[in-house]
Amino acid sequence: MEALVEMIKNLKIEFDKEQQWNRYVDGDILYDVTDEKSANTVYSYVVDPENNLSLEETHKYFEYIMQALTNLSVDAIDKIDNKWLEMATKNREVFLEAKAKILKRWTGLIFEKCGAESTKNEIFYQLENLTLSFWRASAERKGKIIFFPGIHIEIVPFLQSIRVVQNYEQYTSELHDVLKKYPLEFLYQYVEPEEEPEPYDEQVPEIFVENKKATKKKMKKKSSKKGLTNTIELALKSGEKRKKKQAHLSQRTLLSRSPSLKRGEHIRFNLYSDVTPIWKKSAGKGKMISSTTRQYISERSNEGTEHKIDFGTEAFLGPIYHISSFESERKSQKYGSWSITLDANLEERKLNGESILVSLKVPVEEVFLGSNEPVVAFRDDTSTDWKKGVFTTHSQFDQSEQTNWKDNTLYKDHSDTFIVTTRLSKMGFVSLFQHNDFHYPYKSWQIVFDKDKISLKLHTNVVELAFVIEGYYFYLDTLTGDEFSKLRNLHQKRMSLSELMMKLERHGVHITPNSDTINKHRDTKKDLELEIFTYRIICLNQINCESCRMNSTVSSETVVLTVDGAPRNITTKAPGKYAVNFGDAGKKVKTHENTVTPATLFQFLMVTRPLIVTK
Repeated sequence: MEALVEMIKNLKIEFDKEQQWNRYVDGDILYDVTDEKSANTVYSYVVDPENNLSLEETHKYFEYIMQALTNLSVDAIDKIDNKWLEMATKNREVFLEAKAKILKRWTGLIFEKCGAESTKNEIFYQLENLTLSFWRASAERKGKIIFFPGIHIEIVPFLQSIRVVQNYEQYTSELHDVLKKYPLEFLYQYVEPEEEPEPYDEQVPEIFVENKKATKKKMKKKSSKKGLTNTIELALKSGEKRKKKQAHLSQRTLLSRSPSLKRGEHIRFNLYSDVTPIWKKSAGKGKMISSTTRQYISERSNEGTEHKIDFGTEAFLGPIYHISSFESERKSQKYGSWSITLDANLEERKLNGESILVSLKVPVEEVFLGSNEPVVAFRDDTSTDWKKGVFTTHSQFDQSEQTNWKDNTLYKDHSDTFIVTTRLSKMGFVSLFQHNDFHYPYKSWQIVFDKDKISLKLHTNVVELAFVIEGYYFYLDTLTGDEFSKLRNLHQKRMSLSELMMKLERHGVHITPNSDTINKHRDTKKDLELEIFTYRIICLNQINCESCRMNSTVSSETVVLTVDGAPRNITTKAPGKYAVNFGDAGKKVKTHENTVTPATLFQFLMVTRPLIVTK
């Protein structure tokens, strides 16, 4: 086993080098995010005034730095080496400083461009994730300007410019903690118990048990007392009592549940969505304001209340927008023309008792949504905390119908648009948030081992996903159904586990249950050591299996799976000892040849925890 563990560690190093090579081939000059020399070289180049970067060069280096920050976030998720993490933290500070410098340079160049084009009343310059608008100062210039498809900002007379930087972030601390605790080699680091195994362990797969001294006669005697039939009968009886006793628990009503599929109905789609309506409509045509919404608006209007975003229960909904404004020295205007003189420092404009109207569009086309209404939160430039009710006042959630003109005729688009509007009284970061527990409980899961891959289907409370695992890589299998468009960018794309989970989080697929989620499902919670033991048996012995409804009705000391079409159980007999009632179906097989793929599957199971959040 030690040789196998060492081999897995070396293969992981090779995998990381392969990731860097792929980035290099794609033209990424910062392909190694821990290379201090490369990071400092880029920083020195973009801040040196003698280089006199052009507008096009600032675009290019801005994209390099933004990609490096994204790669660093992905790479850091599964790293446990403190030296690597320390170097990554230093380089991150360098990248952030370079980003700030190059953004200031880019803004100054746009202002110079505006000054040269003095015949225009407004200049609008936009990249994929960066835009700046500069307009002629006038009290008549008032309304809304669209910066990105997801954000509208009101033009106000007391500002002359608005710059918006769009970015995506995900909270990955929970995922990092899991992968740090259970690295790839963890699967093969099993330590055999010192005590002699009980006769019941005759049925434990041979990879877990070295000595088998029990007689068949004693085995039959034990099985008759604690066999699968008795276990299931007790489970059903105790399950009914437990359900009656716990029916009053309030957490059951907090979960967003969608209508279930008929039992036994096999879905052939790899992605299926059966979603409860997002927000219940009212009688009004143009806008939807429910009683819950009115209560929400009333609560949000209470200025001065600080509510820090809790990433244990909430997650980003769409992009993050960094909003800034800049001052320039203005010359007198003659004959309708205007020009500017750049301030050497290009000072940012602060809001002093003023506010701007900001509207954020809920990205229903790209992100899966729960039943709770989204909220807007603010983060100051000098802080890392996101807060609701701070510098975002009079927030309101609206729903409206889209209308389009075609052939001089106004047509109604039946797809609804959801918008959260707020008044922003300070420049900084704004973003939408939603609850992150609406994918639980899972409805079902299934694991199938093939010669060249492992297939895993996971049906959450919202969607059905089909994963394929090959070595270190994951990809989503063929996607169909109404929700295909939301994950089209991930279809058949090979990704590491870290990158896959980051991309799924971005699209509203939250399948990393944390302690809060697990506590909500404590009626299905299993003993952690038993859960790990079960995942080990599945991965090491390559057992094709799927979820079983009985698993949520038995105690925390028992796990029930469906193996070969029949329910099979694993029960804790004593600390570190387990009774495995799989029969011949539990014997070790060698269907899949690659030793890395089962380890990758084990990590995924520890991340998603299907045994304890499936009903």
